Amino acid sequence: RKIKDSNCLILIGIDSNNIPIGQVRIDSLDELNIIDISIDSDARGLGFASILLKESVKFWKSLTRENPLIADVFTSNNTSQKVFLSSGFRMLYEDKANEIIRYILI
Repeated sequence: RKIKDSNCLILIGIDSNNIPIGQVRIDSLDELNIIDISIDSDARGLGFASILLKESVKFWKSLTRENPLIADVFTSNNTSQKVFLSSGFRMLYEDKANEIIRYILI
C-alpha cells in the first residue's frame, strides 16, 4: 500500500482545530515526482488547497529532492489548475485525448 511505500510521501493537512482537511501525496518514480492533492469536500473553497500545496512543496524541497514535481490535472478542473499555477507550477503540455494538463515545478 502507498502508506508503506518508501517512494511515496503522504502529508496530511489539518485546520486550526486539528481536523484533517486534505492530503498531498508525492510518488517518486525514476526521474519524476508526481504530486497529487485532495481536499475534503467540507473544506473546499476555503483556501486550504493553496496553503497545503505550498507548504507541502516547501517541505518536499527541504528534503533536498532533485527531480521536478509533476502534476496531472483534468482539463475540467479549473480550481486545481489555478491552485497549481498560483503555487509556482507552470503548464508543460495539454493531453487533449486524455483531458489532462501536465504541470511542472522545477
